[in-house]
Amino acid sequence: MWTKKPFWPGFCAWRRPCLRPGARLAAGMCAAVLVMTVQGCSFPSSGAEIPPLPVLTSLRKLELNGRAGLWMSSDDAGRLALWIYDVTGEDGR
Repeated sequence: MWTKKPFWPGFCAWRRPCLRPGARLAAGMCAAVLVMTVQGCSFPSSGAEIPPLPVLTSLRKLELNGRAGLWMSSDDAGRLALWIYDVTGEDGR
């Protein structure tokens, strides 16, 4: 039968007067961290736009000795390397 009292587990911070300030602080900290996380995820990490991927017209599927792979011309490989450098700033060496 319902007694119109909320159910509180046996060990609950709200039932222990000595833990109430800590529980309020913890709840406030969780709310602040949640707000900062949502705010950080909603904005881009940097102001720079990522350039569009280059069109690799020579890219082909290839099977060599029973192993699947890809092939591209050296021109397309150079375009891809330049795009990777533009995005990451690293030359891969």
